Amino acid sequence: MQIGGLPAWPYLLMVSTLVAYQVLLKLPRPGLNILAFQTFAYAVALAAAAFLWWRNTGLGDNRMTAKEMILPVLFGLSVVGLEFAYVAAFRLGWPVSTTGVMVTVGTAVVLLPISYFAFRETLSPVNLAGLAVCAAGLWMVSLR
Repeated sequence: MQIGGLPAWPYLLMVSTLVAYQVLLKLPRPGLNILAFQTFAYAVALAAAAFLWWRNTGLGDNRMTAKEMILPVLFGLSVVGLEFAYVAAFRLGWPVSTTGVMVTVGTAVVLLPISYFAFRETLSPVNLAGLAVCAAGLWMVSLR
């Protein structure tokens, strides 16, 4: 199966795991220290990533320079911030039905100009129209 001429499996994996991610972040009981929850989750993620790394040795060079190590550090911090913010939003009453959509659309609106200016990706009139539709959709989804 393909989407826009590209293999569909990464998209399907992203959607299914993001659905699980959203639902699972909504479920911890209110009194649970979310940082304890995250720490245990990261221990499981470390084990899973290490296993996949061990089983997929042909994915590329395993050595990183000191300069390259800043990227996984920043990535790790962004993951902690993202998950902490989701749980905080859910505990403050944000609905699981629209929170993920609002975050995803808001992220798309921010990423489109970043992709153009930082990565020199092309933007067509259709992309710009999509950005406008996303912005309108974000506004509509945020209405109660």
